[in-house]
Amino acid sequence: MGTAVIPSFALAACHRHRVTTDLLVDPAVELSLYLVSRRGIKETETASDFREALAAALPAAASPG
Repeated sequence: MGTAVIPSFALAACHRHRVTTDLLVDPAVELSLYLVSRRGIKETETASDFREALAAALPAAASPG
């Protein structure tokens, strides 16, 4: 019982459980994404493919600042 800020991908679960949701528009919410990996570990092909697919799907996330 309360209020939370959640990512949009959780909306389906909210609807399934009849949780009321509102889109945050004032102020607009920006999302920064970071790729985190262990220092000295070479990026795997799977991780590279995922990063490229994510950048293609979310062009705003791929450009700095």
